[in-house]
Amino acid sequence: EQHTATPLQFEQQSRTKHQAECTLDLLKQHGGGGSGTITSTNPLWHRQFWRDVAALGKLTQVVRTVLLGHGYFGAETQSPPRPPALQRELEDAIAEAAPGTTGAD
Repeated sequence: EQHTATPLQFEQQSRTKHQAECTLDLLKQHGGGGSGTITSTNPLWHRQFWRDVAALGKLTQVVRTVLLGHGYFGAETQSPPRPPALQRELEDAIAEAAPGTTGAD
């Protein structure tokens, strides 16, 4: 069931959507974008990816939860994420953060 969002919820949804989009762009740039990406030439691509994610600043609960599921704990994260699954989960977060509605959180 969906309800009209309050201004605070709308702001949170907008932040979540923006952060998820930025993280998805970083994933595609660093390692999840198919042939010719950094993964094909740099086996440590994920270290820069996590540093760039950390540089986004304080993450919303939704985005943080998605990233924690992929081993994220900050800029010094050493393990690589699972790009196809992370991409799908970020896309879901973007879709669920559609302006004007609230969903299960």
